[in-house]
Amino acid sequence: MMHNPEPLTEIEAKAVDFLARRLRRDHVVPSYDEISQEVGTGSRGYRIDSLLESLEDKGYIRRQPGRARSIRVLFTSDGEPFHLGQTFQVPLCGVIAAGFPIDPKDGMNDTIELTRDLIGDPANTFALRVQGDSMIGDSVHDGDLVILRHQGSANNGDMVAVWLLDLGETMLKRYYREGRRIRLRPANPRYPDRVEDEENVLVQGKVVAVIRQVM
Repeated sequence: MMHNPEPLTEIEAKAVDFLARRLRRDHVVPSYDEISQEVGTGSRGYRIDSLLESLEDKGYIRRQPGRARSIRVLFTSDGEPFHLGQTFQVPLCGVIAAGFPIDPKDGMNDTIELTRDLIGDPANTFALRVQGDSMIGDSVHDGDLVILRHQGSANNGDMVAVWLLDLGETMLKRYYREGRRIRLRPANPRYPDRVEDEENVLVQGKVVAVIRQVM
């Protein structure tokens, strides 16, 4: 069924098609800065917010109040319904170090929209943005998103987010148990393994998908 609201301006049409293209390719809503760069509106201030407000008023998108990246595209600029398949919202909880530990609260607190065919059952899943290059051997690069399933245990070889209790920090590594010690192994020879007492390592989740950050 075609959508026939008020006509779009050239910038509005460009914006809604950019949103649809990025959602299909990356499964992530672009930032205000990225939208601004694409449509050529200049700064990320009120202009982008006004642009999105107009698209919402005209029925092309739907936004969740208070969440900048929670945008659902309903129709493309030619009025065709936009479908990603069955979708759901996953919390984007912050950043995680693929390198040396950093505080996971040092990032954003938002959501991303994913399709069920990407990760299957969405129950107990969350997303973190990677900072660092220690997992590049596993094709996890700086700026990528990792989708994790909440769990408190891991098998040898699993890629996991772990909380180091003594440091109060989290990191992304391969998990290996060696008796009462846990080896946290990077996928980059530039970084050493970390061997920790099991009491110091709290598994927070296992990586079930990686979404590449395309520049």
